[in-house]
Amino acid sequence: MSNKYNVSAHAGNNREKDETVQLVSSASHDHDSSFRRNGKASETSTLEEKEKFLSPVTLDPGCDSVNFTPDPEIVKAHGEKEPLDRYRMVFIIMVIHGMGVLMPWNMFITAKSYFENYKLDTPISHNASYRLEFLFYLGIASQVSNVVISALNTFVQFGAQASTRRIAVAIFIIVIVFILTVVLAIVDSSQWPLEFFAITMVSVVILNCCAGVYQNSVFGQAAILPMKYTNAIVLGNNLCGIFTSVINVISLAASPSPKTAAVYYFIVAIVILLVAFDAYFVLPLTKFYQHFQKKVKGAKAKSNMTCADYSEQFVKSCKMYWQVFKEIWVQALCVFFVFFVSLSIFPAIQSGVVGMEIDMSPDYFVTLFCFLNFNLFAFIGNLVSEFVKFVQNMCGFQFFCEFFLFLSSFCVITTQQSGHYRSSLVVTMHTL
Repeated sequence: MSNKYNVSAHAGNNREKDETVQLVSSASHDHDSSFRRNGKASETSTLEEKEKFLSPVTLDPGCDSVNFTPDPEIVKAHGEKEPLDRYRMVFIIMVIHGMGVLMPWNMFITAKSYFENYKLDTPISHNASYRLEFLFYLGIASQVSNVVISALNTFVQFGAQASTRRIAVAIFIIVIVFILTVVLAIVDSSQWPLEFFAITMVSVVILNCCAGVYQNSVFGQAAILPMKYTNAIVLGNNLCGIFTSVINVISLAASPSPKTAAVYYFIVAIVILLVAFDAYFVLPLTKFYQHFQKKVKGAKAKSNMTCADYSEQFVKSCKMYWQVFKEIWVQALCVFFVFFVSLSIFPAIQSGVVGMEIDMSPDYFVTLFCFLNFNLFAFIGNLVSEFVKFVQNMCGFQFFCEFFLFLSSFCVITTQQSGHYRSSLVVTMHTL
């Protein structure tokens, strides 16, 4: 019995060893197969097996370059590096928007001779007040509408996305109105000058309402960027005045017909606005703008806000602006003086200045010594502030220089109003 038992046990041990060898052989076979799939034999593997070892490629939508998405932990630990404004693209875009903002205003005030001496100079309206005081009515229609819309656009917020969309809509409407202005320049309106004046004033109101929205929205975009990009918009504003003055001189010299000159003149404005429209879509694609946009988390208004919510938001906005105003009231007062004095004189009074004993056409004189002179030196002053910066409390001195000296100096200049030469003081300046 013991011998039989030992034989059976020995046979059982052999069977266990055979099974162990088979398991090891099978595992080795699987390892070799896996090696062949991941190694030289990877060409014959399936797509699902390949995807396990391939990481997805992330494309960055920026137009400057295509890079991988950085690790958030690394960015958090070391900080995100500020990208460069390559080719000063963002700065140039802001300058273009600055030109587009004031294009309607500069185009209409610079075309003074077109309105007063061509379109409105008919036997019916020769002595009408709306012809003789055209720039006065133009200034009222422009500034009042611009101020009202700017105030609404400042205090009534609809979120960052809505603010940026306003730029495209505003530019589109401005282009449509300028096309209407070109059509009016071609049409003979000598039999209905009053209706032409009314249509022109309505067009001016629409243009400046859109320009107010455009201006505030562009400054809102520049607010998230460094300070020099806000200055780029102001630089574009002044450059727009120089540009329109030069274009006006070229159109007057190149075309003897006022109609043809006006058509080409307003078409140039349409071209500049279309360039600004394209620049609006290029700006969000730049790496530089994307970097600063990520830093700002704009509060988006909810779509289901009620009137009470908007009222509460308006009250909060007023309180916030009042707190800010109390901190910057001196600087704000200085800015107010600059614009108040400048727009009190330009263009209504300054465009009425005439050159006595100067052999020059009145149209060229006003364009060169009023519009080009004003915008050129405004451009130079703005350009100097880009390089020379100083902060001093000069509000009182600035008020004295601007309000008393600058305004009073225009009392001794000969102006032409209602077809008559007049001077407010006894002293008359015969030449400039």
